[in-house]
Amino acid sequence: MKQIFLSPPHLCGREKEFIEEAIQTNWITTAGSNIEAFQQELNNFLDSEVHTLALNSW
Repeated sequence: MKQIFLSPPHLCGREKEFIEEAIQTNWITTAGSNIEAFQQELNNFLDSEVHTLALNSW
């Protein structure tokens, strides 16, 4: 049987805070204010005239 090795999460900054916020606001989904904010900040960083879109790794 082939094994897939997973690495532990790397929580060194505000990640725990964001996870707790997602649970408290019931945004444990593929949508929500954090995703929208990330897309907007990435678009601003890239200074792009096209829209950015965050996708999961499935």
